[in-house]
Amino acid sequence: MSKGAGRITAGFTYDPNDIALLFVTFMPVVLAEAMNGNMVRRGFYLGLGAMVLLGLVLTGSRGAIVAIGVQALYFVLTAKKFRLLALTLVCAAGLVVVATAEQSLWDRFASLTAEGEAADYNLEGRSGRVQIWKNGLEIVADNPVLGVGIGMFGTAHFLLDGKIGLTAHNTYLQFAAELGLPGFILYLAMLCSAWQLITRHVEEDERTGTRARWIALKVGIVGFGTASFFISAGYSSTLYYLLGLAAVMHFHHVQSNDAPVPQKIRSSAPLRYPPLSALQVRQQKVRL
Repeated sequence: MSKGAGRITAGFTYDPNDIALLFVTFMPVVLAEAMNGNMVRRGFYLGLGAMVLLGLVLTGSRGAIVAIGVQALYFVLTAKKFRLLALTLVCAAGLVVVATAEQSLWDRFASLTAEGEAADYNLEGRSGRVQIWKNGLEIVADNPVLGVGIGMFGTAHFLLDGKIGLTAHNTYLQFAAELGLPGFILYLAMLCSAWQLITRHVEEDERTGTRARWIALKVGIVGFGTASFFISAGYSSTLYYLLGLAAVMHFHHVQSNDAPVPQKIRSSAPLRYPPLSALQVRQQKVRL
């Protein structure tokens, strides 16, 4: 970990906003594990969750702080059986943020409403997010079907505005500009289908620990969807790890609730060499 100007980064592959996105997406997953197991296990995951929150605050990412607030609001409003726990966790998280955040973070928030030289460059600067978003919408309008190609937003922006080395600073705009509107729609469809799948499990699963895990995935998607509005994270592994986790949990749920294949049918199946793969075995069970 290295620290400079009040913001931490990890290694050389992340900037503060990127690793803050990772923290904000998976912190609910870590805290959900505190709902399972004995007191030692719960204490371990609560401590781990506090460390993740501390790391998030020290990144100084305003987008991640906003995402935490949106996650907290969603969690409190939707946590029916866990409302008291939700309020407790949100209050504890708020205390950690207030106690550990450096003054530079609050100064950067204050610059959003300042004027003149103290104003945030993102609002008025040529390289600021607002101007980049305006240019990005123009790029989408010029290339609505196929887009400009994966990873080509910076080149398209340079050809339009003359500023080099800039990214979309917005995942939704990134997809719309680089993959066109069809690609953008497919991205939203992927998020919506995952949301519907997780929602179904939240409503159907009555086991407290497992339900907490499903709720954590929803809160994680809320956090990613909010924080990714301010950075280009379309091809970041963070979201796909989260969706992959949801897919694995769903597969495990389906597999554990399948009716067992009758012994008579299972024993009558001919032996084969090489042995059937796990997928072939599952397909054979479905056919039977």
